[in-house]
Amino acid sequence: MLRRFILVLLVFCTLLSAVSEVLAATETPQDTFTAAVELLKENSFSKKAEAITQLQGLDDPRSLPILKALFQGNLYIRTLDERLVIAESRGPGFALTDVISGEQTAVVAKDELKKIVINNQLRRALRGAIARLSLSSKE
Repeated sequence: MLRRFILVLLVFCTLLSAVSEVLAATETPQDTFTAAVELLKENSFSKKAEAITQLQGLDDPRSLPILKALFQGNLYIRTLDERLVIAESRGPGFALTDVISGEQTAVVAKDELKKIVINNQLRRALRGAIARLSLSSKE
């Protein structure tokens, strides 16, 4: 009886492992991009470094503007809906561009935004990532 239980458990674990590999292989580039962008919202600098590495490894034209905005201090979280946006100063407020959709929104006040903070180590990583993406850019 114990042998059957162990055999059934072993078969179950093998099937579970195979299913998870298939699901991981079916992840779309959009999912990968979105997951990398979501990491930038984390407070952890190591998570942000992971996001930078992932974004520079993707063949997505949206990566370079995001990394440039992060480096220049123009990447924010809109507090209303937790969307990651690139903010450009427009008079008393900021004009926003959603990093996932590229959609531009109305001008908002600074108190509606939370800045994505980086440290010197991330700045160095960003310089390298921006340089690599700029060299390989199709533009």
